[in-house]
Amino acid sequence: MRLKVWILAAVLLMLLRTGGADAQARAVGAYSATDLSHPRLLLRAGEEAQVREAVARQPEFAALQQRVFDYSAQVLEQPVLERVKLGKRLLAVSREAIKRIFYLSYTYRITGDTRMADRAIREMEAVCDFVNWNPLHFLDVGEMCLAVAIGYDWLYDRIPEPTREVIRKALVTKGFEATGSQVDAWFYTSSYNWNPVCNGGLVFAAVALWDEVPDWPQRIVEKARESCPIALKAYSPEGGYPEGYGYWAYGSTFQVLLSAALEGFFGTDYGLAEHPGFLESAAFMRILAAPTGKTYNFMDSGSGAPVQPAQFWIARRTGDLSLLWNERKLLRSPNPAVAEDRLLPFLLICGASVPLDDIPEPAEHSYRCGGTTPLYVWRSGWTSAEDTYLAVKGGSAGTNHGHVDAGSFIFESDGLRWVTELGNQAYYTIEQYGVQLWDRSQGSERYEVYRIGPWSHNILTINGECPLIRGHAPIVQVWDTPEKRGAAMDMTEVMGLQLRSAWRSVWLDRRNNLHVADHLVTQDKPVEARWAICTPAEARIQDGRIVLSWNGHEQELSLKADGPGLVARPHIWPCDPPPHEYDAPNPGFSMVGFTFALPACTSRTVEVQLNRKKK
Repeated sequence: MRLKVWILAAVLLMLLRTGGADAQARAVGAYSATDLSHPRLLLRAGEEAQVREAVARQPEFAALQQRVFDYSAQVLEQPVLERVKLGKRLLAVSREAIKRIFYLSYTYRITGDTRMADRAIREMEAVCDFVNWNPLHFLDVGEMCLAVAIGYDWLYDRIPEPTREVIRKALVTKGFEATGSQVDAWFYTSSYNWNPVCNGGLVFAAVALWDEVPDWPQRIVEKARESCPIALKAYSPEGGYPEGYGYWAYGSTFQVLLSAALEGFFGTDYGLAEHPGFLESAAFMRILAAPTGKTYNFMDSGSGAPVQPAQFWIARRTGDLSLLWNERKLLRSPNPAVAEDRLLPFLLICGASVPLDDIPEPAEHSYRCGGTTPLYVWRSGWTSAEDTYLAVKGGSAGTNHGHVDAGSFIFESDGLRWVTELGNQAYYTIEQYGVQLWDRSQGSERYEVYRIGPWSHNILTINGECPLIRGHAPIVQVWDTPEKRGAAMDMTEVMGLQLRSAWRSVWLDRRNNLHVADHLVTQDKPVEARWAICTPAEARIQDGRIVLSWNGHEQELSLKADGPGLVARPHIWPCDPPPHEYDAPNPGFSMVGFTFALPACTSRTVEVQLNRKKK
């Protein structure tokens, strides 16, 4: 009897265990990793040979790799990182952690120099000893997680087990557990760059610890799969990215890293990269790099056009090597800048299979996207710095990182950017004066910052008032023929209550002269209008017109109306000095344009032309 009871108990225990195993399999059923060996992130063991071969074959990659090696050698002579915040951010330390640990680990894997691995381990020990990774500004946590995960995974065999335990504990307590605060982890509902950056770092940590930490890695990956599509909607429908060039580089690079980590470990990124518009956004980035080598720097973007590591991954994914047209050009320039340069080893990994000599010239010369920030761009060619370039922007100042620039545009010809944007200003230089920089409500101090507000942008303003921040200007018509290339925007929502309606059309004629026509319908009160553009050219007023001179070229700005009686007064408003102590200086730039009055209950079209002046 006792034997039967024992056998029955053993069978029941086996069934319970089997049931428990099945339940666990169901809980992580979508996640099946066939190879749990380290390294498992971005570059598997043995794949270093492909990178070495690419570097040996391509001098452009060899130069970048040497940059990694040189920086790694410099780190050996520096003290380890310390927890030093700048204002509310630890972000500079997190980014330096990525650069040090990623560069050192890469150098070790390519050269076998154990000094590099040991120093990377010391850096990980230092940051893991921080009291926290500043979850109040969760970007700091996300980037630190990526840094530590890369080092843990790539150097796993060299890290002593007691140190591994310290690193695992830090990733769990300072990374995973920090997501438990809804106040700190609001990025999960963010529709912009915070979402992929924070999720990307956390997913790297989850993959690195997948089989060593219970529960948390699966929860982190599952949450990222739920959360990332919220931000990926920003790329819909055609791939235009609302936050502009600079923040595409930031958010999209981390989104690509996230997909690469999932694909490398699970064999799939669960469709994240296939979200409508995401892969297409590489064409958006390609055309925003203008012939002069600057970008269309709307919103909080700088004008530099660095090499984009994410473009290499997307080009491989889509098979469209023309997406790398600008990247090849930049790589072949002296000392090229690299976007998010702390991630430079990722570019070398992605570029290993790209034949730089076989990149075709893009076929498209124009681009249009709708969505949150509608754009129209046209360029006359892809090979010369003197190609003509026009970019027109609609949208809203209320967009994340938005400026009061709906209806703005830039224009290049003869290798010169005649109509430009001042671009971004470092946030801390404004925040340290107590300015509420992230309040995007009407009347906010944000829009008093000179480079953000209306007075430095290429727009029309009415009665000296700021346009409506939440108003949206869609592109309603596009012309793309040799006679007329440009776009029209409905500016009615943006222009406020002073106008019944407003439309702006910006185009180039057959001779590449610029035309800007504003069709304005006033309410029952007269208005005073200011039409202005930002330019680095030398400006002078002559016979009621404005002449712009630059590098031996001259352009003439003139205004005409569709009826008699409108008196336009030309002006030159220097951009320097700016109005506030906290504003960045703008030497060499001016706002030039016209002011004019419109009577009540009037419909008028006012057209400004920028024409090459005959010599």
